[in-house]
Amino acid sequence: MRFTVRASLYIKAPRRVVYSALAGYRQYESWVPDIVRSRLLAREGELAIAEFLAPPYGNDKLLLEFVESKPDSVVFNQVDRLRQDGVFGRVELKEAPDGSGTMVEALLGAKASALRLGCRKRLRRVLKRTTAALTDRAIKLLTSGLSDVPDQRAKVMEIDIGGNEVTMRVGKQTYELVRKDGEAEV
Repeated sequence: MRFTVRASLYIKAPRRVVYSALAGYRQYESWVPDIVRSRLLAREGELAIAEFLAPPYGNDKLLLEFVESKPDSVVFNQVDRLRQDGVFGRVELKEAPDGSGTMVEALLGAKASALRLGCRKRLRRVLKRTTAALTDRAIKLLTSGLSDVPDQRAKVMEIDIGGNEVTMRVGKQTYELVRKDGEAEV
């Protein structure tokens, strides 16, 4: 049996930034709800294999295959369940008609070998939380200046925004930006 849910949303960030957040599989643990560990196992061209640990879905690791069409879409499928159970989905990104951001169309599904009560409701809740987190992650990448970092190998540890000052810690480096009379000083 297959269950699917869909969501549409608008993110006030360029499509390349939203795509960067979406394809940064190593950083999923830092922004996707319920994922506590994420590892990129392999990448070749438009294909990526990543492993995730999400305790609310059992202590099993999730092994997902991602097929990317940069910067338009990412399709994923769980490949460690031998076609019995597992998740699958697709996220499509389009520039908003007025050019002010990105329109996101997301589909999340689950294959279940037996009828699972509440599966669609659970999927809807997961998709809602994850799309909200994607919005937050894209905005954070946009404001942190890391939106062009390939595969998000640099990980933002902390960003503090207060008044005219922004402090950003990336790894062991700390950057401080101070706005003075319409100019930025680093």
